[in-house]
Amino acid sequence: MDTLPAPQREALEQWLFEENITYKAARERLQSQFSVRCSPSAFQQFYQRTAQRRTLDRIKASAENANAVVKKLSENPADNYTALLGLIRQAAFDAAMGGERLDVETLSDLTSLVLSNRSLDLKAATVAQNERKLAQNDRRIALLEKKAEQADAARKVTENGALTPEQRDAEYRRIFGMS
Repeated sequence: MDTLPAPQREALEQWLFEENITYKAARERLQSQFSVRCSPSAFQQFYQRTAQRRTLDRIKASAENANAVVKKLSENPADNYTALLGLIRQAAFDAAMGGERLDVETLSDLTSLVLSNRSLDLKAATVAQNERKLAQNDRRIALLEKKAEQADAARKVTENGALTPEQRDAEYRRIFGMS
């Protein structure tokens, strides 16, 4: 079976895995369309090897897709959570439409992506909040420095005995911005 020409092997795989026909029906088609005979045990061994290869190919493709998704999400982190949930829904839909079960590893990988993304979102939110707090503290420091300067200037006015009460009041209004 492994020595079949590529077009015949692809047709056989199509019958078995896409059309999901029985071994017996596939063996009959193989004989009628390609004049190839084989024993049931050889046919079963071929099926098992091919199923294993296809599973490994699917796992490899899933891993490559997951890596591509991680790369894409890290490049553009906006609203990754919604995109990842959509990816999970799509994987579940594809599995259901293909009559397959969503394997635990794929589901685990997708869930890990969602959790990692949520963790990154929380860290980004924390960083943004800390930046806002720093900016607010900078404004407070600037205000306190201005008030300290005003207090020093007011103390000098108070200590200046040469000023009349009207001049002193005018200086306080100037210092504190009260026109």
